Amino acid sequence: MVEEGRHCVDHGKIHLAYQWYVRQGRSADPGESAGRSFALGVEYLCNAAYSRLPQPEQAEWKLLE
Repeated sequence: MVEEGRHCVDHGKIHLAYQWYVRQGRSADPGESAGRSFALGVEYLCNAAYSRLPQPEQAEWKLLE
């Protein structure tokens, strides 16, 4: 797997990670997305951040292949 820099919603910056997880961005909370614009409405989460999530939240994310 090739390391690639993406904007991690957990870290709030672009960085490299061994694996990435994706989910459809949530636009329901206007406070959450204020000042941010995700053109495709997709959010990325690195493997380190994903591993810290509780199991119910992990189910929201899919492994990017």
